Amino acid sequence: MSEPLLSVRDLSVAFEGERGRLQAVDGVSFDLAPGEVLALVGESGSGKSVTALTLMGLLAARDARIAGSARYGDGELIGASEGELRKLRGEQLAMVFQDPLSSLNPVVRVADQVAEQILAHRDVSRQQARERAIALLSRVGIPEPEQRADAYPHELSGGMRQRVMIAMALSCEPRILIADEPTTALDVTVQAQILALIRALRAETGAGVLLITHDFGVVAELADRVAVMHAGRIVEHGPVEDVFERPESAHTRRLLAAVPRLDGPLREPRVGDEAPVLALEDVEVGFPVGRRLLRRGGERRRAVDGVTLSIAPGETVGLVGESGSGKSTLARAAVRLLEPTAGSVTFAGRDITRARRRELVPLRAELQIVFQDPYGSLNPRKTARDIVGLPLRLSGLPKAEVGPRVEELLERVGLEPAHADRWPHELSGGQRQRVGIARALALSPRLVVLDEPVSALDVSVQAQILELLDDLQRDLGLAYLFISHDLRVVRQVSDRVAVMRGGRLVELAPAADLYARPQHPYTAELLAAVPVARPVRGRAGTRS
Repeated sequence: MSEPLLSVRDLSVAFEGERGRLQAVDGVSFDLAPGEVLALVGESGSGKSVTALTLMGLLAARDARIAGSARYGDGELIGASEGELRKLRGEQLAMVFQDPLSSLNPVVRVADQVAEQILAHRDVSRQQARERAIALLSRVGIPEPEQRADAYPHELSGGMRQRVMIAMALSCEPRILIADEPTTALDVTVQAQILALIRALRAETGAGVLLITHDFGVVAELADRVAVMHAGRIVEHGPVEDVFERPESAHTRRLLAAVPRLDGPLREPRVGDEAPVLALEDVEVGFPVGRRLLRRGGERRRAVDGVTLSIAPGETVGLVGESGSGKSTLARAAVRLLEPTAGSVTFAGRDITRARRRELVPLRAELQIVFQDPYGSLNPRKTARDIVGLPLRLSGLPKAEVGPRVEELLERVGLEPAHADRWPHELSGGQRQRVGIARALALSPRLVVLDEPVSALDVSVQAQILELLDDLQRDLGLAYLFISHDLRVVRQVSDRVAVMRGGRLVELAPAADLYARPQHPYTAELLAAVPVARPVRGRAGTRS
């Protein structure tokens, strides 16, 4: 057995706050060998990301109390100076963060951000660094990398922003790559590319990978060993095949039982003869290309190109496709956060295609959206209680009734009473997503657009949220447009499934038919790329 690249012993992290001491990480120990992938899995809030940030010296909280040891080579990471860590970060130790939008500089073009790290650690010219950056953008699957290189983060989809983060992390071929949910926002085909990139990195450089994820399919595809965390502790640790096939911990068994499957049961169709609650007819959405953002005319890129789709009361339509295929743009046009450049949008029998903002106000209670990025969609200056309570107050609900209703909503999405008074930055990614779902459900809407609503959640909480959404749909007759890159989840929740590619709808069929007999080659390609939560040595081709 070779000497470990990273040796962590009795790592503990506690936070002192007004509500007392919170033990986020409690006596965690593990080794990471050269060329090994160690998966760290567990529920949201179990301490996975806090462990990673502590190892990188990036834990920003001043009230954190850190103990234990993390040795890299001959040096100690815990307690190292910022100067010592800065020399290591990027070149020796690199990290892919869970939330790419808040991790990227919003006022710097993406290629410049990748090039900046290359310039910090390599003796190259700016032109050489830019060329390397563009090559990396291409390598992680960003289409038209020369053009996208000059885009700002907000101009890219969530999946493409994640790919920029991965390109940055791989730019100097680090010895240790800490990947915190690296494929959460990615569709299955790009996910397969990224997993192949990580495999290539460790094969070419002998890098060790600490993979933090809630996706057991990704663990089965890539990991050699898996450590399961719960309440800050590692409750099970072993080779991935042993943990998957013979889990010893009850917590591990519960997590594995919650994993959605491509061969799982389909739900009973709920579509009746009622008129659709939402109808899109030949919808197009275009955006200016290049620097003509404030000028009329000029070339426009069609993000959505002639989509026709309807959703009946009580129906769930799943919408899948690659990052950048137009899914989120279509969703925003459907709820009139964007105005279509052509076609029509009809909601509850009323044409709202060109409705003005004042005309849309009374419809907002009935037409809600849960956004893909929970951090960017929550007000950082408001607590969870205020965020969920705002639509209730604006609707005129008596003040005395707002508090109990907020508590009820937070409880229904799996949050504790203590979470109500926390700020977004004090919540984990999964907890922030649950706040966003509670806010969308506050006014009992007729249609909810769910843009990757469970992608940031661990499998057990994901199962709870999906069950919650199902219960609400049964009780209230809600209609859902469910956008996701996880075809396993889409199969579980959808009556019909629509597949988008390049802004167009290439296939629309009942879920049972589409999964059993896909008609379009692209649909078949997506289904073939879905990672299976069943470790098979020959499939991944990574373990010897």
